[in-house]
Order: sequence, then structure tokens, then C-alpha cells
Amino acid sequence: MQNIELPLVLFTVLSQAVVGMALLLAVRSCGCAGGACATTPTTAGTGGDAPGNRTEWLTATIVMGVALLASLFHLGHPEGAVRTLAHLEKAWLSREILAFGAFAALLAVAAVTGKAGAGLSAA
Repeated sequence: MQNIELPLVLFTVLSQAVVGMALLLAVRSCGCAGGACATTPTTAGTGGDAPGNRTEWLTATIVMGVALLASLFHLGHPEGAVRTLAHLEKAWLSREILAFGAFAALLAVAAVTGKAGAGLSAA
């Protein structure tokens, strides 16, 4: 493997790990809505209101940030990274970058609020 491919490998592995983390955190926090899991060892005495608390969401957000930062080192001209979204109608890579950026923004919202899937518990 060439050295230039290592950032792409890091991005792929870390971003997919974060997708799995976010999926499991969302399922776990939806399953514990309404206080059903309020006495689990992960939240007992910590002040967290659900297992998917801010610390876990913040960890996923930080790992995603590291993955996105690693992807910049794969670019031939990192200073042109600003123009990566210029061809959304033609380039799948631009769409992928937009999707991962939106996912990172959603992770940041979950990290700030400490909750995910709260709207599903009202149904």
C-alpha cells in the first residue's frame, strides 16, 4: 500500500465505525425511552437520562471529525477542498462528501442534546 492511500483507509474504517456506533446508540436510546433502562449500570449515579448520553455521542462526533480530517490528506491539492461540493449534479464523490458532512452535523446535534430518537417514543 502506498502512503497516499493510508488517509483513505483511515477515513473508511473510522467513518464506518462511527456509523455503527451511531446506529447502536440510536437503537439503544429509543429502546430505553420512558425510563425503562434508567437503572442500567452505565447511567446509574452519573446523572445521564439514557444510555445514549452526551459523552457517547460526543465520542462518535470526535471520531467522525478525525475521519473527515484524515480524508483531507488524501486530496492531491488540499487547498481545493472548498470546491469539492461544486459538482453535486455530476459527481458522486461530491454527494458522498455532502452526505458525510450532513451526518457529522447530525452527530454534533446528538452530542449537544445527548439524545437521539426522542421523537419515536411519542408514537
